[in-house]
Amino acid sequence: IEEKLKRLTRSLRERLLDIPDAKIYKSGVGIISFNIASLPSSAVASWLDKNGICTRGGLHCAPSIHKKLGTLEQGAVRASLSYLNTACDIDKFYRAIKCIRV
Repeated sequence: IEEKLKRLTRSLRERLLDIPDAKIYKSGVGIISFNIASLPSSAVASWLDKNGICTRGGLHCAPSIHKKLGTLEQGAVRASLSYLNTACDIDKFYRAIKCIRV
């Protein structure tokens, strides 16, 4: 299970790194926190939701971390993966993110 989550996380991270306006703050096994340019994290999470992708935007009960990162106003988008996710899910996520206009 952990190896699959590592592969999926690595794939999602690599895809996000391909997007010029994406900034990754933290990634761990199954979790990635990021933003797209200066867009509100809630707007990015809402866009993904409209494309059938569930993420969470906001401060994630950690305003001190966001203050340190300089994202107190913007928050961050958190994508959480599970064993049930697939490479096709990562592709769908990437296609949806690429369609966000800054």
